[in-house]
Amino acid sequence: MLTITPHAAAVLVSNRQSAGVPDTYGVRFFAAIPPGGGVRGVAVAFVSEAEPGDEVTEQEGVTAFVAPEVTVILDEAVLDSAPVDGGEELVIHR
Repeated sequence: MLTITPHAAAVLVSNRQSAGVPDTYGVRFFAAIPPGGGVRGVAVAFVSEAEPGDEVTEQEGVTAFVAPEVTVILDEAVLDSAPVDGGEELVIHR
């Protein structure tokens, strides 16, 4: 299961608040396929509830929904944050 660090949770909460998303929403990790196909990545979106088959976890005050197609990618991974010009970005470490 994906582990969310306190720093990553703070970034997610800040982004959720900045976007005006209700505090009751969680963050969903799912497969992203760029236009035209190609390499899949992991996308993140704030959602009101899990979809069927999602793994659900609550960590550091953030509810996370991990879609079945990315559970292998995110198994034993850590979501953290790293400083960038003027802010923080989310980083997945395996």
